[in-house]
Amino acid sequence: MSQLDEITAWLDSHKGQTLQIEKREQEDLDLTSIRLEQVSFRDGIPNRGDEYIPRRELVLHGSGTILNGDENPPLPQDQYEIPLLGQWHGTPQGEALQLVTERATYQIRAE
Repeated sequence: MSQLDEITAWLDSHKGQTLQIEKREQEDLDLTSIRLEQVSFRDGIPNRGDEYIPRRELVLHGSGTILNGDENPPLPQDQYEIPLLGQWHGTPQGEALQLVTERATYQIRAE
């Protein structure tokens, strides 16, 4: 089983549950909550020379909110995208999943 298959299996096992996503990128911390409905993987997204456009991404579908302490706005398009740029790895551990990419570290926990 590939690493992507393990990550997808962990996420699939938590469909219908609310997940807390903690994203750390350099000195920035973002918190998001999503009620997971579906998981998909996009591959072969054109990279037009812009480093901010991913070539691959893991997409968590469902309604959610961005937890910023003030207004907690809803997720745009009812999805949360995790760009998989360059080298990355993921580790499912019980009720948590850690995903490390070249740009950020994601800690995903089931509530």
